[in-house]
Amino acid sequence: MRKILCLAAAFILAATWAEPSLANRSVSLSKNVYQVPSATTDSQTDDAISVPFSEDFEVLSSLNPWWFVNSYENRWCFGTAENNTTDSYGNLLPNGRALYISSDDGASATYNRGHEAVSYACVRVNFPQAQAFGLSFDWKCMGEGSYDALSVYLVSADTQIDTTTSGAPSGYPVLGNLSGSYSFQRASAILSGSEYFGEYILVFAWRNDGSGGSPLSAVVDNLSIVAYNCAAVTNLAVTSVEESGLAKAVLTFQDNTNTSASYIAEYRLHGSSDQWNRISATSSPVEISNLQFGSQYDVRVRAFCSESDSSLLSEEVTFRTVCGTMSLPWTVSTSAMEIEQNPAVGNQPAPVCWYNIKGEQSGYTGFYYRGYSYQDLYYGGSNGPSTNHPSNYLITPLLNLSGNDRLNFSI
Repeated sequence: MRKILCLAAAFILAATWAEPSLANRSVSLSKNVYQVPSATTDSQTDDAISVPFSEDFEVLSSLNPWWFVNSYENRWCFGTAENNTTDSYGNLLPNGRALYISSDDGASATYNRGHEAVSYACVRVNFPQAQAFGLSFDWKCMGEGSYDALSVYLVSADTQIDTTTSGAPSGYPVLGNLSGSYSFQRASAILSGSEYFGEYILVFAWRNDGSGGSPLSAVVDNLSIVAYNCAAVTNLAVTSVEESGLAKAVLTFQDNTNTSASYIAEYRLHGSSDQWNRISATSSPVEISNLQFGSQYDVRVRAFCSESDSSLLSEEVTFRTVCGTMSLPWTVSTSAMEIEQNPAVGNQPAPVCWYNIKGEQSGYTGFYYRGYSYQDLYYGGSNGPSTNHPSNYLITPLLNLSGNDRLNFSI
């Protein structure tokens, strides 16, 4: 037999969406027919859990600090209809529990899509002094975009959670509008230690708008909050050099807090969505080799004080590598050219590492880059050179030619 813990509010939800808010403390909740821990029945509890902690919802006594503020329909429950907790062999626990929204007293993790609802599952969390905290949990929810979705808040300890008012706490959700997944995903957020210290209320907020959507509601399992005491590095700076015909970057940073820390520098081409490349180091400076000449990169650094304690990422720095000798094959796409408005060499805007020299100072003749639909290098204008000798030059970067090389271009 399934064992299900579920609560229902004794009021009909107002028709507007409300984030957790300061409200009347006299809100009363009625118990569902299923047995629930005493702390989750009628009102907020003063019990708080301390960081670090993890919760898989399997031990009933660990659920005592939780309480629900539920709408009449689509209510938070502790039950066995869904779960993502595994044993030491990686097998899903039979009859394992999770926290989920249900419209049928916890028999399934489905919701009534024709009834507008807002429901909250809440627990007090005590944050110690730390550099940062990591919040993570497993979730799945189909819902309907941002209309029927799960969001997560951290609100001040004196907040009275009540769905019957339209007020809302300052700030934004820690994680918002989680929906669109039939399978479990791992959600995570990094919380700054300078912002979170002392007691807060962690709120899992469900809302649906009363129309549309997919039946699978919000499911939460394997909640964890850990503390990070490793400090982030500061004053990250980058110098680009050429060495043995290759572009290289030298990273420097300061770490005046951590002792015996190691570091990982992450880098990738600027504007790229590719995975970050990683370099391990034990101190500053850090060298990154085999980079592309004349290219922009983003770089950041994280400190590791132990296997379980790492810092926040440093500020992200963007730098450009030096212009060296290009190896063949060398190709250029004018549709992706980056133009320097004030190049170090030349007197006209030019593609990075190219030279654009306008020798004829009178008139408008010269080389230009045309963007928009053209995206090409263009020579044009009027009042050209007064003699037959050309005086405007567009010069490519240095190329390492070996003989028998061919130049192809379109005009």
